[in-house]
Amino acid sequence: MRFILGRHARRVLVLSFGLIGAAGIAYSTIPDSAGVIHGCYRNNGQLRVIDPSNGGACRNNETGVDWSQTGPQGPPGPNGTNGTNGVSGYELVSDTGPLPGGDPGTGQLNSIFCPAGKRVTGGGITVGYPQGGHFALSVIRESGPVGNGRGWRGFIQRTDDDNDHVEWTLWAICASVS
Repeated sequence: MRFILGRHARRVLVLSFGLIGAAGIAYSTIPDSAGVIHGCYRNNGQLRVIDPSNGGACRNNETGVDWSQTGPQGPPGPNGTNGTNGVSGYELVSDTGPLPGGDPGTGQLNSIFCPAGKRVTGGGITVGYPQGGHFALSVIRESGPVGNGRGWRGFIQRTDDDNDHVEWTLWAICASVS
């Protein structure tokens, strides 16, 4: 006995099978709740993905394989070496001396150096009267590192003709730098 479906009935049948297949795919949990994807591998290179929670299983001629998108965490690597602190042995070095009296433009140039094994990391100049009073009328013409970073140099110049006793201090900030 032969059964023939009409064109409309065939469309309904194909559409029904399509919807059933789509529902099955939507119900599948690939990857599973742990993020693992399950599959079956054959020696000829074929691989198919399965859903064990939905009855999927490997056949006798297949080998089960599992993988995940992120992969398992590997063992911790070896500890790195401890870095150096960079700067140690902070020391403030200074030299105080008088600013020569005389006409405006009279000046004094001086340099100080860090102890052996240390480098200068900064410096500067301060000017004033040892007994207090008004601030010395002077200008700093130079203040900076010298000796390939081993010291600090300063040049100060008087801007008035006052012969009052004025002191200036040259500072160097020194440290062991690695």
